[in-house]
Amino acid sequence: MAIGALSLRHDPATLVFAAIVLSIVLAALLSPLIAPFDPFKESIAGRLKPFGWRGHIAGTDELGRDMLSRLLYGGRVSLLMGSSPVLVATMIGGMLGVIAGFVGGRVNTAIMRTMDVFYAFRRCCWRWRSPERWAAAWATACWR
Repeated sequence: MAIGALSLRHDPATLVFAAIVLSIVLAALLSPLIAPFDPFKESIAGRLKPFGWRGHIAGTDELGRDMLSRLLYGGRVSLLMGSSPVLVATMIGGMLGVIAGFVGGRVNTAIMRTMDVFYAFRRCCWRWRSPERWAAAWATACWR
């Protein structure tokens, strides 16, 4: 282990928050086993019930579905949507790094200069791709 990772063992705040994050990830991954109810089962008679109503620890929503079960199952989707882009970016970046390292020369220079452009204009590129900005521009153009 690295020296920095070893020093984290002695930091109580880091340990507490690592335990919290680990418990959230485990709850999301084990949601089929620990969810008390079916998150998709609707009950019109049990709609909008408060905490603790007939075993529904977090209550029910407007369709009578258990909120705790929906929260646990929703964590799986959030975990997937959060880790997928990181995995894809790591694969692409690693592949480009290996290509640049092995081939070298002009290929390395081309890849590195392309990455420099992305880093330099990162905010501009993301602003152009933002759906909110396109929607706002379209709405403004329609009202003129």
